[in-house]
Amino acid sequence: MKLCIECKQLKPLEDFRTLSKSSDGKSYYCKECSRRRDSNFRVSHSTERKTYMKKYWKTHKRTESQKEIQKSVSKRIHESNKTNWMKILLEKNMVSCSICGYNDSFAAIDFHHVNPSEKEYSIGQLLIQKPTELRIAELEKVISVCANCHRRLHFDKNFNYLMEKVISG
Repeated sequence: MKLCIECKQLKPLEDFRTLSKSSDGKSYYCKECSRRRDSNFRVSHSTERKTYMKKYWKTHKRTESQKEIQKSVSKRIHESNKTNWMKILLEKNMVSCSICGYNDSFAAIDFHHVNPSEKEYSIGQLLIQKPTELRIAELEKVISVCANCHRRLHFDKNFNYLMEKVISG
């Protein structure tokens, strides 16, 4: 157990991010407070960051060929990550809707966190990054649903019984 210095609550160690420089290897802030702090920082410093980046790129101009190389490398990495994630999603049978069975287009499949308080990452953001054990573990916290069912889960109170039915088997 560890005390979060932000919310002053005693929480289990798994509720804290890793931080190698701390004595116990865990962050001083719980994941929830850490997310809130990160979000607030990004919002409050957005104009400063934009100004800094504009100034940086004025002094660090890239040639057109450098830009093309970077685009090419980024595209290859993105395609590789996409292929790896698709293999993982196929293995976990997460390419169709768990509620209605829709499977015509993967583009219409969303991922719904069954327990939002356990959410560490947005699955949509993870799918553009390299798969790691930590990121793959996040998939255990979600069900795959089509866009229509996902909207209904969030907005239609009477629709939640379907999700409970799917989760219970």
